[in-house]
Amino acid sequence: MKQLHEIFWEGKVEHIEEKATDGKSGGKYIISGPFMRADFMNRNHRVYTKEAANKAISDIRPMVEEKRIRMLVDHPGFFEGPSLMNAGAILLELSDVKEDGYAYYKAQILDTDVGKNLKAILDAGSPVGVSTRGYVPSEDGCEEKDWIDSDGNKHKAEYIKEWVLESVDFVDDPAVLDTEIYMKLHTESLKRRNVPMTVKSVEEMKSA
Repeated sequence: MKQLHEIFWEGKVEHIEEKATDGKSGGKYIISGPFMRADFMNRNHRVYTKEAANKAISDIRPMVEEKRIRMLVDHPGFFEGPSLMNAGAILLELSDVKEDGYAYYKAQILDTDVGKNLKAILDAGSPVGVSTRGYVPSEDGCEEKDWIDSDGNKHKAEYIKEWVLESVDFVDDPAVLDTEIYMKLHTESLKRRNVPMTVKSVEEMKSA
């Protein structure tokens, strides 16, 4: 079993879509953006195939829908397990890989100690990244192959063909640097419920 802590770029706050203005506490912080890019070599020299990514997302989605998947602030160490003390958000939704190659998440930031710290960083407009946490369950789950970049340069890359996704965590140094740019933050009133996930392509986010 190969453990994978991937740092995928995910997060400069471009704008707050909706801000509570009544001065009362208790608003929801809802954050969304891309959390991975399939069929593309990331900074860790790994390429996740679209098929492997979509299967992993599909497998974890029932637990996401039950609000059982928590996003940590920083990955746990390799010899440590996830800790409730480091839970900063709850995953609300995960999309499949879209035509642009990205898969998107939506999460609610919690009022835990680390969640409050995360809100403070985001409110200051500082970039925050997200990173997938998971593992390759078998020796046949990855294969070393050549990756040709857009300039025609050849790189050795690990192609991930089988993947178990455990969660997405907030990190300081992501592996897919674009996600920091396209993170979207909303502050919602507690009165709003069942807000549908609006997934925008990276190009649409750039235009916005």
